[in-house]
Amino acid sequence: MDREHYATIAGRYARFRPHYPAALFAYLVRLPRQRIRALDCGTGNGQAASGLAPYFQLVAACDPVLTQVRHANRIDNVRYLVAGAESQIFRAGTIDLVVAAQAAHWFHLERFYRVIEQVSTSGAAVALWCYGLLTVSPDVDRVIHHFYYDVVGPYWSERRRLVDDGYSTMPFPFRELEPPEFCMEETWQFSELIGYLETWSAVRNFRDRRASDPLEEILPDLRTAWGEPGLHRRIHWPLHLRVGTTA
Repeated sequence: MDREHYATIAGRYARFRPHYPAALFAYLVRLPRQRIRALDCGTGNGQAASGLAPYFQLVAACDPVLTQVRHANRIDNVRYLVAGAESQIFRAGTIDLVVAAQAAHWFHLERFYRVIEQVSTSGAAVALWCYGLLTVSPDVDRVIHHFYYDVVGPYWSERRRLVDDGYSTMPFPFRELEPPEFCMEETWQFSELIGYLETWSAVRNFRDRRASDPLEEILPDLRTAWGEPGLHRRIHWPLHLRVGTTA
């Protein structure tokens, strides 16, 4: 995991990352046998933890990056911890639902899965999800696609391939379930789209290695495709889930 990147852009990440739909959490909380404690691994700014909070007595949310945790939403029954997903910091048999939102591709999966097996209660559930490229309109999508693959493509981590595959190639040693389809949606102006693109780790890697801004290569075409900067457009991100139970 590029901890320096996520430490540097924590505030921007909290501001410009899309939010998960309420329907996703309403589905997830039906999976475990009981709903006392949940664990959100790689919580970032706490989006998934916030979505789970109304359903559980306690949500533990861990992230190895202190600045991410500092920007997280503060909710009475959410406890934030600066720790990796592979850390064995919870008592055995105490967690009813484990989730990782747009984070599991950074984990050492074998260790992470061992922790899940250790901390899970009988009838616990596990949900890992990710999202890839956004869609706006055919013209905007063409520019974003070119940017993602051709401009900053070589600067993504190898682990990004798991996201591109929708986590379908990720090992998942649990009793797997078939989830319904979910999609994130936001209504943004042009400046918010740019703010989101600047959170991409590949953009930072490009800037660091080449001492130039890759966004400059696409800004004219992206502005033309978008239209007036103040125009609000609907943005969509399909979610890809791996869901299962531990017993």
